[in-house]
Order: sequence, then C-alpha cells, then structure tokens
Amino acid sequence: MLQTYEKEKRGVGKMEKLYAVILAGGSGTRFWPFSRELWPKQMLEIVGEESLLRQAIHRLDGFIPPERILLVTTETLAPEIENHLAALGKGAKGIAVIKEPMGKNTAAAVGLAAIHLNRKDPEAVMLVMPSDHLIRKVGAFLEAVRVATDAAGQGFLVTFGIRPSRPETGYGYMEVEDGGAVRGAPFLRLRRFVEKPDLEKAKAYLSAGNFFW
Repeated sequence: MLQTYEKEKRGVGKMEKLYAVILAGGSGTRFWPFSRELWPKQMLEIVGEESLLRQAIHRLDGFIPPERILLVTTETLAPEIENHLAALGKGAKGIAVIKEPMGKNTAAAVGLAAIHLNRKDPEAVMLVMPSDHLIRKVGAFLEAVRVATDAAGQGFLVTFGIRPSRPETGYGYMEVEDGGAVRGAPFLRLRRFVEKPDLEKAKAYLSAGNFFW
C-alpha cells in the first residue's frame, strides 16, 4: 500500500541504503502465562526451534548485513535481549541495540530509530519489522521488500498488508483502492486505517474485498 510523502530522492530507494529496524520492546502481556515481563513472546520458541526474534534476524541473512540492522527494545529488556542474541554468534555481531528509557508503543520506537538513522545516514530507508511475526514464504517477503524499497525512492511510504481470512475484531484494517504501478510493480493506494472494528463492521470489511489487515 502506498502513501506519498515529500523527500529528496538522492540515494533513497537503493538497496545499499536499506536498514532493518526490528521492534523488540513488547512485554508479551497478551501471551501470558507463556510469556513473562523479562521473557516476552518474541524470545519464545513458539514455531520451530528458534525464537521469533532470532527468526526475524535470520530472515535477513544475505539480504541486509548485521551492521544495517537496528533492534529497538526497552532498557529493562535490553540485557535479556543481548544475551538472547549472543547465541547467534557472528550473525548478531554488528547489530545495534537501541534502548528506550521506557516502552511507549510502536510510534515512539519507530521515531527513536528514525532519529538514530538520520544521524547515521540521512539517506537511509527504514524497513520496520516486528520481532514476533511468523513469515513462512521468506523469498516472497524479501522480493516484496525489494519492490517497496524501489517505491520509497519514488517518494512513497509503503506498508505490507494481508488479505483477511475471517472477520477478525482483534486487528486493525487498511482500506485500499487501485494505485496503479511503480516501475511495473502493482500497488494499492491506502485510503485509511481503521482501528479494531466490532464484529458487524469486520464482516462488512471482509465482504467488501478492499480491506487488508
């Protein structure tokens, strides 16, 4: 999904300017009792033999080097996160851990990472990734990131969506419309974000066909 924004294009859109920002400050309260304050769900081996956080990092192997990966967490969680990453050995060397004084949810974490990156590389493109997602089709995901990075170079903000499979009331939705193509790649244009709906609205969104999670 696309949204326009004003930015000098310069190096924006080039893969060598792409940085991954992995959000790992969540406390996992909704996954209690399996998760704990100092051992949230992103550090659990829920699917497979690796934690969700380690999977998120491995997903980028050969795609984004560790020195262009930033991990945002809280000061409270940081020691456990750093110990957790130590098991990756050389794969974690170079990853920057940014510590929030206190967790203030997604927008603040992304903003902190943006400030850090702007100081490091004013032409950086941010790929914001939660640390607790399960992505089975990694190749397709990385190809979508390539296309999105190219779109960023054309002056767009890009978000990834999932076509809903049920009238879910626990997720927010995105209403979209045809957006044409950017360098031959089809995109949908974002009309609006809709916060978690009631069941009737969720059913209507599912029937409409132009709403995504």
